[in-house]
Amino acid sequence: MIACLFVSSCSLDLSFIKKKRSVSSNFNLHLCVHVILQLTMPGKRHVRLINLAKWLVESAWVALRLFQERCEEELLWAAEMIKIKAQDLKGKEVKVNTSLLYQQTKFNLQREKSEGYAKLGIPISSVEVLEINSKITTACKSEDQTGGRDLVAEIKKWIKESERNKRCIVDYGAVSVLAAAFESFSKTCLDEHVSVLEEILSTLTLLFPLAGEALTYLGSASSMHCMVWFLKSGDLSRRRNTVLVLRELISSDHRRVNMFLEIEGAIESLYKLIKEPICPTATEALFVVVYHMITSTSVADKPIQKFVDMGLVSLLLETLVDAQRSLCEKALGVLDGLCSSDYGRGEAYNNSLIFPVIVKKILRVSDLKTEFSVSILWKLCKNEKREEKTAFVEALQVGAFQKLLLLLQVGCADKTKGQVTELLKLLNLHRARWECIDSMDFKSPKRPF
Repeated sequence: MIACLFVSSCSLDLSFIKKKRSVSSNFNLHLCVHVILQLTMPGKRHVRLINLAKWLVESAWVALRLFQERCEEELLWAAEMIKIKAQDLKGKEVKVNTSLLYQQTKFNLQREKSEGYAKLGIPISSVEVLEINSKITTACKSEDQTGGRDLVAEIKKWIKESERNKRCIVDYGAVSVLAAAFESFSKTCLDEHVSVLEEILSTLTLLFPLAGEALTYLGSASSMHCMVWFLKSGDLSRRRNTVLVLRELISSDHRRVNMFLEIEGAIESLYKLIKEPICPTATEALFVVVYHMITSTSVADKPIQKFVDMGLVSLLLETLVDAQRSLCEKALGVLDGLCSSDYGRGEAYNNSLIFPVIVKKILRVSDLKTEFSVSILWKLCKNEKREEKTAFVEALQVGAFQKLLLLLQVGCADKTKGQVTELLKLLNLHRARWECIDSMDFKSPKRPF
């Protein structure tokens, strides 16, 4: 009844209520709060109602939490009991979440680009591998290039998804199936089967090391002719993949060197790729192939003579000047192989860079570089047949004696130690007349000699 009178008259004077701070009746307070919470008044009465609510909170007669729990949002906003409306808060939340999602997506893309971050893929089963192996074999029999290429691309996708998939593919014979497919498609017109052959080589590079039946299929006459054809032409990716597979093939069995050398243009194609490098990885693989070719006891002289005539010695020395460690080691290995023959040493003697570059590599970075450098120096000095003994003169002038003596003190492999001892004896005969020491190279080591 009182509430009805309150609503009907709407003559409640807030100033009067504020003056009555000593009101002791809790009933009046609860009545006011009830009216504020339950009724909506228009115009001036609504303003008075809002002012009353604010005064009750400021006077600590009613807890702010009570209004926030029971009043409508519009009243709370008008009475300054909330700082933001729910709709505005929701919009702001959406903006914040959108911004966070954008930043997270951007971070993931940058990480994937810089670190090669791979998304998790669905693991494959042995049944899937065996099934796709069967399909590839069928595609080979029917010479279905498009179908075969798509199947190989599917295997390639599986390999890239996870290391587990790669192991499953290797364990269930897919490598041999791919190699057999390469041999099969290479037997017919190469121009028609280029795309599937390229896809197979690209996939095989992800499955190293190759072994067993895979090497047998890849070592066939048709497969090797196809690889040489790829080396001569095609894009950089095709030639790179061919070189990597050829490295696996030649390094596994020296008997395949003869077959490779019998193919017209094989040596020329290798030299061209060394002269015009694709990438460090491909160049290293090329040096491994050449090394096995020139160190094969049965046919070493033929490739050595060809490579020397094309200018490989000069090319190797230029490469050694500023090459990275791994590439430098392989280039020194090839140069050591060339210096094993009279023809190769003859070309090395005629190059003014041979002794400065080789002596500089002794005691630098790796033991393998030192061993190859000492071996080259030993072969050049031991087999010096010229009356002027130019090899000894040039070696002494670039500080070879001091480097070798220091190497003997530091320690090295037994074979290298024997070569160093013999070199020191040979060089010591000419030291008094021709030795020249570069003090910049020998600031730290003590000289007890």
